[in-house]
Amino acid sequence: MNSMPATAIDGLGQLSGPFLHPFSLKKAFGKRWKIRMEESWAHEKPENKTGYEGWYEQVPTTCGGFIGLFQDKPTVILQFYTPKQRPTCRKLAEQFKDIPGVRLDDWFDGYETVFYFPPEIFEGVAEAVGARKKRQGRPLTEAQRVAFAEGRKKGMASLEKGRKSLLSGPPESPSGTITTQARDKAGG
Repeated sequence: MNSMPATAIDGLGQLSGPFLHPFSLKKAFGKRWKIRMEESWAHEKPENKTGYEGWYEQVPTTCGGFIGLFQDKPTVILQFYTPKQRPTCRKLAEQFKDIPGVRLDDWFDGYETVFYFPPEIFEGVAEAVGARKKRQGRPLTEAQRVAFAEGRKKGMASLEKGRKSLLSGPPESPSGTITTQARDKAGG
């Protein structure tokens, strides 16, 4: 994506381009499924990140593969890529063969396979390939919430007290000399 700067401005003063503002996995499925950014996202120039986020979003799976965006215009097509689960992809292709837009590409060497599908069947594909879900803990009761807040306040107060004592140096006696206990701790 480095060769495609996001600096083209349309007549309305907004960024424009054929790859800008693609379908977003995070917006569509981010409440239930874990979404991560593809590894090259961290190395992109900031000016090339704006508007291209959807191309880097991935849902990790248990088999080492991912679900990501393949194309967004004229229709949205998602892909499940896996380096080692060709039989799983073949079963998926057989299961969803009657749905338009479903296609299997397993002509790679080894077990690499890509399964293309429309977003309408995302939930079924994600469940079948073991896509990672977001952690959904139980909501805290009001008593638990109060107890955690109280514990946090005490912990923060202790940290602040410790930080102040470290910054102030060794304790002095009322006469202005360093106490023997502080001198012993300091190694003097």
